[in-house]
Amino acid sequence: MPVSRRGFTCGALSGAAVLMTGCQGAAEPAVSKACKPVIAVYPVWKFASHPPETLPWDRFTHLAIASAYPAQDGSLVTEGLEAATAIVETAHSKGRKVILSVGGSGEGSRAFLSLTRDPELQAKFIENLAAYVKANGFDGVDIDWEYWTYQNAKNKGGNDPEESQRLVALMQALREALPRPLILSVDVFAGSWVGDQYLSALQDHADYVVLMAYDFTGAWEASPIGHHADLKTFKRALDYVTERGFVPEKLTVGMPAYGIEFVDGKKKDVRHHDYSDLVVQAHAKKVPLNKGRMAHVFFETPELARAKAQLILERGMAGIMLFEVTADHADEAYSLLSAINQVIPAANCA
Repeated sequence: MPVSRRGFTCGALSGAAVLMTGCQGAAEPAVSKACKPVIAVYPVWKFASHPPETLPWDRFTHLAIASAYPAQDGSLVTEGLEAATAIVETAHSKGRKVILSVGGSGEGSRAFLSLTRDPELQAKFIENLAAYVKANGFDGVDIDWEYWTYQNAKNKGGNDPEESQRLVALMQALREALPRPLILSVDVFAGSWVGDQYLSALQDHADYVVLMAYDFTGAWEASPIGHHADLKTFKRALDYVTERGFVPEKLTVGMPAYGIEFVDGKKKDVRHHDYSDLVVQAHAKKVPLNKGRMAHVFFETPELARAKAQLILERGMAGIMLFEVTADHADEAYSLLSAINQVIPAANCA
């Protein structure tokens, strides 16, 4: 039986599409009949080029807006989020929920360190965050704490027991302050370098724990030159967090809509490329898309997205997240979200 593509089959695709997708001979995937979140991250800095009305609303269940940022004085930095209310209203008109992501990589989450040292500052931050979420109609909050003294200041891996516990305490305080049914989630990494900072106690205060299962290769000495989120690495990431005590039914697992290029085949310099751009390049160069590689660029593919979604389904995990929605390809035949929907349909949550 040919693989269904939400209205397309391999036999119905053009020759170019078959080349791009590599769908010949693929097995029919098992499909979830339960409602599982399909979360699409939406970066507000792409608002002008990708306004909300252009998003593929039928391919995801939740939109996670990135990002607001904590400030050391307890305020919430919302620069760039001027259209937040309009985005939320559009999402609600489509029957979708919207989560506000707070924090991010590097300096984006550094202020969490100072906020959580001072009970008064933490309380002020939570009050400001709760007020902003209520005023703009958000359905949830995601805490993305990625800055740690060990890793970011001391270039040292592992767990800082004092700092990691402060994230747990922040999540507990947020859960107590934010009214139900407001969603509360927290982002975690896998791997002993930074993954050890995230304690399984986080799940006691979160509706979802979002595993960022990508960026496992890059511009550092010990990194291999290869795919940053292939299926083998993805499985290892799932094993890592479950072995640390995170329960599958709380885990929403992320995958990347971008590729990493090792410039000149070396790991001293890497560049990121949107998946949608790589589709165009693969087509022009007549490279099969599901190869997941062009020269020194390694990237996600529809075949890989389906395999990851299938693994999430088999392991009884909560759902899936794509970072990020504007980097996906709009055409259903090439879209990563469409590939995910073949296994975990967003329509099941309608």
